[in-house]
Amino acid sequence: MIEAVFFDFDGVIARTLPYHLHAWQIALKPLKLRLKISEIAVEEGARAREIIKKIFSDKQIVMDDHEIDQLVKRKRQIYQQTSKSAMYPEVPEFLNWIKQNVPKIALVTGAVIADIRKAVNDDLLDHFDLIITSEDVTHAKPDPEPYLAAASKLNIVPQHCLVFENAPLGIRSAKQAGMKVIALRTTIRDEKVLGDADYIVTGLRDIRLNDILQDLI
Repeated sequence: MIEAVFFDFDGVIARTLPYHLHAWQIALKPLKLRLKISEIAVEEGARAREIIKKIFSDKQIVMDDHEIDQLVKRKRQIYQQTSKSAMYPEVPEFLNWIKQNVPKIALVTGAVIADIRKAVNDDLLDHFDLIITSEDVTHAKPDPEPYLAAASKLNIVPQHCLVFENAPLGIRSAKQAGMKVIALRTTIRDEKVLGDADYIVTGLRDIRLNDILQDLI
């Protein structure tokens, strides 16, 4: 029995990845480093500083914590100035449908609230009974803390929660929390990368067609 449904933000509620990549490209231009969108997509869900630290480690680039913090600050400024991210058009109807069938819904994301509000307005955010961002937890995804925190605050056992995710770190976070996961192929097409999810679908538009939720709710 599903008593709560949790949604990741980037790649689930809103199309943001191209604009995050664009902001990173500008911020990293002095280093003459260009990233592929796949490098960002596979790390999505983690905090921004952890994403870039992982990429730097893979590329054997050395930068101290202060320099990384300044880089992340610069990237966020660029994102706020340049992003044209927006929610997927099917989201409002889908959220209304979920709310008719499930007692509670929450947004559980590695994003910061300023970036969320850049993409969606408060009317959309008002759909959620709870919002957990990376600013609200000690350990971000792939740690299970964000999803466990959401379940705890809503007083629902993790096994009765269903999660919509689009990236491996978020899937790992939710599964370690003991929750069912539906993965969306919105930013990563390779099903092997999303293989830890219980179900994999193309996007929210397909959910009502494949009866997954009817089986779970």
